[in-house]
Amino acid sequence: MLVSRSRTAIVFAVVFGLSLGLWRAGLVVRDLEHWQSYIGETKQIEAKISTDPSTDVDGDTELLLEQISSNGRRLAGTFWVSLSTDQQLRRSDMVTIEGKISEGFGTIPAAMYQANLIKIVPYAETGRDTRDSFAASIRRMIREPEASLASGFLLGQKTTLPERLDNELRILGLTHIVVASGYNLTILVRFARRFGMRLSRFSALAGSGFLLAGFVALSGSSPSMTRAGLITSASLLAWYFGRKFHAFVLLTVCAAITVLVKPSYAWGDLGWLLSFASFAGVIMLAPLLHTYFWGDKKPNALRQVCIETLSALVCTLPITMYYFGYFSP
Repeated sequence: MLVSRSRTAIVFAVVFGLSLGLWRAGLVVRDLEHWQSYIGETKQIEAKISTDPSTDVDGDTELLLEQISSNGRRLAGTFWVSLSTDQQLRRSDMVTIEGKISEGFGTIPAAMYQANLIKIVPYAETGRDTRDSFAASIRRMIREPEASLASGFLLGQKTTLPERLDNELRILGLTHIVVASGYNLTILVRFARRFGMRLSRFSALAGSGFLLAGFVALSGSSPSMTRAGLITSASLLAWYFGRKFHAFVLLTVCAAITVLVKPSYAWGDLGWLLSFASFAGVIMLAPLLHTYFWGDKKPNALRQVCIETLSALVCTLPITMYYFGYFSP
């Protein structure tokens, strides 16, 4: 009887989740359809820069925009823009641009190439300004490209990488090493917990939460950092109350939350797909491999790192092969 009730609950949860997801996705698709009436027209767009600007091989600045409006009408989704400018653009700044709107790509409904930058309204963001100030101090003390690599390792700031080095990392499939990820948060949380437990369990939780929120503010809310922040927060709360999450439950719940907030993640956002695939390899495949080959024997640090790296590689390999068409051994 208990098994029967458990199966019924699982089926109900799956059906309810799929129904909720389809309803949420339907609303987003309906909102994104408004972009079709803008394709091919020259429009003036006001929007907020959502991520750190990047530079392409031709020296043009590439922006990903959110909170978009045109002629007083709010538009859903994100908007990709390329433009040529000598002015400094930073995450969270408000910009006004003008140009011809083209078809988008991936999960982006529309784009604008060679746009004209009309106005910039700088926005003071504490996390971003602190990160940039720290990165500038690194560059004063260390030469390039080591300085930009250090900023990428510590802060996830890969937009300052020299063009040649960035292209080499892309060819070799190593861009992930300069992206802030869950391991950065793991280091911070473990440090805060170890230090805070000298005072109390609540102090450890509060200190960990403070460092977690601060690092997310520094690096920005990319798909990988959003996933890492959610999973770390859930794990922290479970630890505080003396509970443990099953790896599969933790993975699916956090994935469902992010997709509910932004359904386009599941439609083909590469960062989101790689982040969850690699995490699934680390927390699900790696323990299975270790148990199969070594049983209950506790792994040493080197073996654990090798197994987890191999597991993440195996789980992300189909995605990288499909999107990039090649694999660098």
